[in-house]
Amino acid sequence: MAGVEMPISPCKGTLAITVLVAENLFRCKAMPSTDYLDTVRSDNTNSIVVATNLQQEKNCNFLLGSSRQFVGFDSIVDLNVISMVLSRTLRFFPFIARITVLRAWVGFRLSSPDLLPIILPVESIDGMYIAARHEGIGITETPIKGKLISQLITGQQPEIPSDELMLSRCQQVV
Repeated sequence: MAGVEMPISPCKGTLAITVLVAENLFRCKAMPSTDYLDTVRSDNTNSIVVATNLQQEKNCNFLLGSSRQFVGFDSIVDLNVISMVLSRTLRFFPFIARITVLRAWVGFRLSSPDLLPIILPVESIDGMYIAARHEGIGITETPIKGKLISQLITGQQPEIPSDELMLSRCQQVV
């Protein structure tokens, strides 16, 4: 809407949710993705990359995931992908085999060609800043991205090098 071209594409992810389970069935409330970095390093083709992510929600359902596919905005739950997600989860957490999956769904993450965030002031529009491409770890990266964007907005020298997060790097990758 502002006329700024961004090299952002959708990354499709598939998740599943189970029936309610006992609150203490799993002692950790969240298990970070096993092999997460392998999924991020996927080659941005139509390949399906799956990692294990297990979280017990507040209402005691288990959230199971996750996957990455670069297939545009295809919002159909692919049974092959959900099967891969569940098989991978069972590999690390065999007790899940006794729990019924209620449903699965697809969500989209923003991705850049080099998989790094884009954080920058928009040179052509005074006062406009962009913080994009948070992908699957947006919440994890939020504190440092917030600090960086606030330093840019207030004219402070960023505490971390931000050249690698500028849009100009993407023109070389695209």
